[in-house]
Amino acid sequence: MREAARHPKGALFTVLLVAAAYLALLMVFGRFAHTDEAFFKAAGREWALHGRFAAPELRGFYGLQPPVERVFFAQPPLYPFGFGLLVAAVGFGWRACVAYDALIHVALVLFTFVLAKRLSGSATAAGLSACMVLPLGTSSRPDELAMCFAMAAGLAVLRQPDASWRPIAAGVFLGLAAGASVGVAIVLGFGVAVQLLSGAPPIGRRIIRLVLCGVAAALTVAIVAAPILAAHPDAYRQYLGLASSQVGSGQWSADFQSAWRYGKGIMVIEAVCLTVGLLALMMRGSFRQWSESWLGAVIGVAFVALLLPSKYTYLWFVGPSLIAACVALLAATQTTWARTAGVVALGIGWILASTGFAWQTITMLTLPREQRIAVSERRVRALVPQGATVLAGEYWWSLAADRAVLDSYFAEYSDLSAIDYIVLTGNGTGEPGKAQPLKDSLDGVAAQEFVVVDDHLNRRPVTILGRRLTNSAWGFGALVMRNRRVSDGTLR
Repeated sequence: MREAARHPKGALFTVLLVAAAYLALLMVFGRFAHTDEAFFKAAGREWALHGRFAAPELRGFYGLQPPVERVFFAQPPLYPFGFGLLVAAVGFGWRACVAYDALIHVALVLFTFVLAKRLSGSATAAGLSACMVLPLGTSSRPDELAMCFAMAAGLAVLRQPDASWRPIAAGVFLGLAAGASVGVAIVLGFGVAVQLLSGAPPIGRRIIRLVLCGVAAALTVAIVAAPILAAHPDAYRQYLGLASSQVGSGQWSADFQSAWRYGKGIMVIEAVCLTVGLLALMMRGSFRQWSESWLGAVIGVAFVALLLPSKYTYLWFVGPSLIAACVALLAATQTTWARTAGVVALGIGWILASTGFAWQTITMLTLPREQRIAVSERRVRALVPQGATVLAGEYWWSLAADRAVLDSYFAEYSDLSAIDYIVLTGNGTGEPGKAQPLKDSLDGVAAQEFVVVDDHLNRRPVTILGRRLTNSAWGFGALVMRNRRVSDGTLR
């Protein structure tokens, strides 16, 4: 580590080596599909394969107008558009889905390295921060792509916002962040605003910097949205309709309990980082110096916790910045007991936050051969003929290239008569051999109108020393059901 501290390229090479191993692991063994997989990627797949920026897999979603099967603008377009570019280059399938998110995550790790190096001046601290971020995060969502843009905005003005081009550059990057996730742009934008309003110049000049940044961001968002709105001027109604249905719903206590249940790991490590930062403020007493690294993150966390407590994934927005700031602070701490206590607390928080990645990795590596993704995918594709209309969730990425897939999570499918096949896994059901339920209690209808043609659900949960890692028996084996009207397996 001392060698890495003297030679920044050595620390960066170490990070790149670990990131390469991470990518190789995912590309060989894959990962489990996320609930949001089709929602955020479907429009990109459709654009790459058929030239329409629309999401037929989500037909009827929330009753939005215009419908998402005509044009998709329920979320900003950069993430699905980027996925479409990848699909156009390499084709559509599970590896494209996995690679897209993995490459974005590696980019986020590298941004964390640069930020930590800037904050601490230490390549060792930068490398440690980057490696800590690697097993954390949220895949299959636009969050981390937006976080990369927002971190670039923060780096553009960090401790040197005076040059006139820097606020404009930060605004462009924030606009790109909003083009992927408005939530990320808001939450991480607080940190950019803190940097722009800090320093010695008169308050008027600082406000001008903030205005320049805001104008550049607004123009960038307009450019990102222009292609869709030019072709579909009413598409903005989709975004507003979905946003109005999500913001302000629920009760704070219930939402926070839900967030704690699913996001406790990230919440713990960020709480540790914030505690270390606040202790540093009390011990050093320089609010201006402290605010450069911490104030924006504190405001961002408070914004999510108070206004969007159910959105536990949103807490990850500030995670890399907090980890980088915390490691940089501990690296600069001269008091041995304080540094030791901080390192131990941060280490415990990181271990807890990393358990999800460790669990998934162990599960993927120990799956029986017949439950691995490549084998199971061949089995399902042999059973479901090309051109079939399929109701599926996780198997979207294996079937949507040449089958018409309706997403079992988000599409409106109250009538199953138009469905030829149903393909479900048992992941997350909590009971080995039990398939994921359909919406609106349609399991009974499916049992009457469909016949099971293959049940390859995993019934052997992963165990270590005789103890289950999960109540579900995770795997890629599927329950495949065929509509009785397709009695001989021939589509009509």
